[in-house]
Amino acid sequence: MAARNPTLILMPCTTSGVAEEQIFAQGFTDDLQVELARFGSLDLISWQPPAAQALPAPETPVTNQSGKAFVLRTALRRTDSSVRITAGLSESHSDRHVWSQRYEAPAAELFAIEDNIVAQTAVALAARLEDAVLLESRSKAIENLEAYELWIRGKSLLLKGTAEDDAAARVLFERAIALDPHFARAYGGLALSWFNEWTCQFWHAFDANGEKAYKFAHQALALDDTDPLLHVVIARILLHRRDFGQAAWYVDRALALSPNHPDCLIQLALCHALLGNHDASIRCAERAFRLHPFHPQWYSAYASVPYLLARRIDEAIEFARSSLDVPVVDLPAALAIGYVQKGQMEEARHWYGKFEALFRAKITGDREARPGEAIDWLLSVNPLRQSEDIRFVREAMARIDASKSSPAAPVATNPGPTKESAMLRQGAGWMLSYAGQSVLLPDMKGLQDILVLIRSAGTSIHCFDLSGQVKNAGKSDQMLDDKARSGYKARIRELQEELAEAEDRNDLGRSERVQAELDSLLEALSDALGLGGRSRRLGCMAERARTTVTWRIRYAIKKVEAVHAPLGRHLRRAIRTGLFCSYEPETPVKWQL
Repeated sequence: MAARNPTLILMPCTTSGVAEEQIFAQGFTDDLQVELARFGSLDLISWQPPAAQALPAPETPVTNQSGKAFVLRTALRRTDSSVRITAGLSESHSDRHVWSQRYEAPAAELFAIEDNIVAQTAVALAARLEDAVLLESRSKAIENLEAYELWIRGKSLLLKGTAEDDAAARVLFERAIALDPHFARAYGGLALSWFNEWTCQFWHAFDANGEKAYKFAHQALALDDTDPLLHVVIARILLHRRDFGQAAWYVDRALALSPNHPDCLIQLALCHALLGNHDASIRCAERAFRLHPFHPQWYSAYASVPYLLARRIDEAIEFARSSLDVPVVDLPAALAIGYVQKGQMEEARHWYGKFEALFRAKITGDREARPGEAIDWLLSVNPLRQSEDIRFVREAMARIDASKSSPAAPVATNPGPTKESAMLRQGAGWMLSYAGQSVLLPDMKGLQDILVLIRSAGTSIHCFDLSGQVKNAGKSDQMLDDKARSGYKARIRELQEELAEAEDRNDLGRSERVQAELDSLLEALSDALGLGGRSRRLGCMAERARTTVTWRIRYAIKKVEAVHAPLGRHLRRAIRTGLFCSYEPETPVKWQL
């Protein structure tokens, strides 16, 4: 049974009949339709009466859509100096009033602020529609709820932010999936529930919660990749793993999908700040606050970091102080850094003491922190890409108490290097060391994949994130016949032999050209082949990524094994490939990377 969204019927904006008003009203309606179409939780109908109809459109349009239906009416009225726009939402069948909003603007500025009015209307309307469905669903027994209403009720529980409510929400999302196994938002709800606990810093299961959020988010995006918050979930987790390039892709994708979703924007402000894009982070934060003036307190907690890293110290302090009730361990550290920049050292020491107390209570289990441990942890959970931002934090902390900082300590959480195991760049290739033996290998994509997996030892990485976000944009939705498939396979065998010969001769230029053609053919063939080699339509990006990544990792391990048998065997046993890939050695290995 497919989950049913509420239907929104968008009526044309009415005017007093003045030609200039009618032109603006038509543009306003069109823009509002485009913006509302971004919300996947709505089925949108733009009501247009037949052109030849002499009578006005009916007050309450009739729709054959099943489930809840609502009507949105807007009106524009102009005086000599100002323009007023009103928006009202009512139920389609009962005409019961649900929501209304009014905007007034100087007539001369109307076109300049139209985008903001449209965005604010769309955001407020989508939230109110969900509230209306939730209010009605609360009067029903859970046994009678359909998948969409189960998701709405679960989503409302997530807003409470407790472990108990997250667990209760997961029960509802799982029931929604049982009703509709292809309901992407239910999988997204599961991802957000674990992300909730990951960001709320339930430290006893921090890594496990992040892993679950990452996996469920990818499951949801495999069904529907238009939810911007799920792209934010994956971006945040990739940032924590310090895979900054892939994280930036998801950040850009989330913003492109929904540039006016305030919850998404405030999260993206933090992401851009960690990536070092400080101007973009401030723009996202400012827009989030503008679109959601009655925002929850956690918005301010999130905003404190972008403003601090953008060196807008007074605003960072104001945001941090206004959100002290939010249970975030590192919030007092932001205040301490801010007061250091203002030269108010007594205040800085006070807030650093608060940070150390929370760190001891929440992180070390009442154990006294080792010198520099709290600062290293701070930079671990706030993974900064830019070295100048890392220095900014460390130097501020060092000014508070030099004995409690360790500027030379590594920010990454990977184990320290040893002489025995290493994977290091050597010119255009790689130097691999294991069990006392070192070898040189030419560069190949499979080795780069292996490096990423070793850096995130014990965690799963989706093949899509390893593949470099290879897309099939512009390819037609076609099928391969038997002759074409045979031709692809024959050429792939030729290229594999040619690649082996080029790498044996250390001909890096030839290797690169052959590898590029081979990857392209493998992507096309894996698009077109299903289970058992049957033809299928092009366009399955996840399957293409799985096949491509699996082949190149196995190929790289084979090349390693040919020159360093112990390391090849270790990698073959420790690396798992498939939709999710991971490096999980039976005995931990310390790597220099």
